[in-house]
Amino acid sequence: MYCNTQGEQTSEPRGAREHPTHNHENAENGAKKFPSVDKDGNPISKKRWMDHPCYKQYNCCQFGGNCELLDYPSDTCISHFQGTCVFGDSCRKRHIVDGVDIRELRRARGESHRLKTSTGEAVDIVDQLGTKLQIGRVQQSGGTSGLSTDEEASGTLVGNCAARSLPLTSESHTSPWIQYTPYSESNAPKPFLNALQKGIREDEPTGCAVTPSPSSLHFRSPAQTAARALHPCISQFGSCRYGQNCNYANIDANACVLYLNSRCLRGASCTFRHEDIGELKKRAQPHPSPTAACTTSYEQKSMEPGPEWVRGKLDKQQLRDEHQQYAEVNDSEFNSLLRLLEVFEGTEPAVLIHALRAAGGDMKLVANTLAGLEKFEGPDELCEYLKEQHMEELKATKQEGCEVIQQQKQDSLLTLCALLPDYEPSAIEAVLERCGNDCAEAYSVLFCTTENITKQEHTSLCDRPLKAPDEKNLRNLYTRFSKIPKDVVCWSFKSSGANVTKTTDALNSVMRDMYDSREAVSRNAAPRAMKTPSTTGTGANRQDRCVGRHEPNTTEEASAEELLKRLTSETYGLGD
Repeated sequence: MYCNTQGEQTSEPRGAREHPTHNHENAENGAKKFPSVDKDGNPISKKRWMDHPCYKQYNCCQFGGNCELLDYPSDTCISHFQGTCVFGDSCRKRHIVDGVDIRELRRARGESHRLKTSTGEAVDIVDQLGTKLQIGRVQQSGGTSGLSTDEEASGTLVGNCAARSLPLTSESHTSPWIQYTPYSESNAPKPFLNALQKGIREDEPTGCAVTPSPSSLHFRSPAQTAARALHPCISQFGSCRYGQNCNYANIDANACVLYLNSRCLRGASCTFRHEDIGELKKRAQPHPSPTAACTTSYEQKSMEPGPEWVRGKLDKQQLRDEHQQYAEVNDSEFNSLLRLLEVFEGTEPAVLIHALRAAGGDMKLVANTLAGLEKFEGPDELCEYLKEQHMEELKATKQEGCEVIQQQKQDSLLTLCALLPDYEPSAIEAVLERCGNDCAEAYSVLFCTTENITKQEHTSLCDRPLKAPDEKNLRNLYTRFSKIPKDVVCWSFKSSGANVTKTTDALNSVMRDMYDSREAVSRNAAPRAMKTPSTTGTGANRQDRCVGRHEPNTTEEASAEELLKRLTSETYGLGD
């Protein structure tokens, strides 16, 4: 426990409120109260306080209206504001709001290469290692350093001075390559509040950035910084989880990221540009003046085999194949022309070529036509005649194909009628047309239908109720034929019209066949048991008995299935 200036006990030290650390774990319960005004004296509305990041994330704020994060979005990362965020690029909260790092408020204000400490002392930046470590010298009131000349020449670090308490310049976790300039107190970043009041507008940061020396280990050129500053994800959402590897890192900042991902629902009312990624990259590409180096590099790139070269090679291969086909056609046409010239010596070759091409390469048609060439007055009539003959041949071929299809359809219909006599020919013809004149498919459909009908009849027959005398006779049959399944006995009895005599005769024949098959199986199994080698008398006999028992049982099951099938066929006869 701690005591304040009034002597009251508190849960935090005396300087906790003097140095803003945003330690929400030690926040008092009274901090949850709704503050009335902010640090500028403006009233705080309920909605403004509910959107406060501290209240939204921790349900309290020990600074109340004096909190520096009062007007920031509710998803601002407070840990990053304190410099303790361990998630880095993978953090789900905002590290950058409207292109401005939220840690800029905690950084020291500076002009040129000089910084001021919290005690008011001026420090000149001598060198900078990366973007976090800065080497400086304390400037006294006379403008000279408190160090000796040798120490100044050697560039030693500042000893026990107040410069050690300087807050180091840290990079943004979401934008590691951008070096942001510090803001002054007059233009402290309030982009979210300004966006709600006046719409989205981009404010260029004012102030002078500390330029790193060329000897810096992580020095970034201005070209890289400018290219990275074009990132639209950071400009619109405040952060980007992909960083420098983002696909939109080098395009304009006012391009709509949602439109590039095909998710923008604002349409023409969107405040960002709606352009494709190809157009944006084409516009972003520089157009330098042609130089010797550029010309050389362009020539080297043009010599490399690329997609256009591969496409051209494929086109050449396709043209070569087509030329080869045309050459084969020309060779066959030339051979036909030579044969026709041997027969029709007085005819001009041009007429023969024309007739041969009009006849589609049919040399017999050309020969028959030229035999009666006297009745034609000119080449036009000859061409028309050849075309008519060619069309007639095509029609005849098509008609022959139709006749063949009709003949196949009739053969399939006759075959199905012979295989399935229970169906009417009209029904078989309809199924055959539905199956596209495929005989095998139509047969499978009809056979499955027959099987389904048989199963339905069998089910309806078994479910048919019996009279009291018939039930008594059925129970007697169960007792007499106990080795036959009851469903088989019941179905045989009902299919015979509850006739005990017919059912008994059918079941007796089945039992007789079962006994005959069992005896045949036992006779076949006995010689196998005799062939088994015996080492001791009792053990061999026991083994023989085991073998003799095991093998007939397996074959008995197969034979029983066959007998049941026979019984089914006989019971069909009983029903007839």
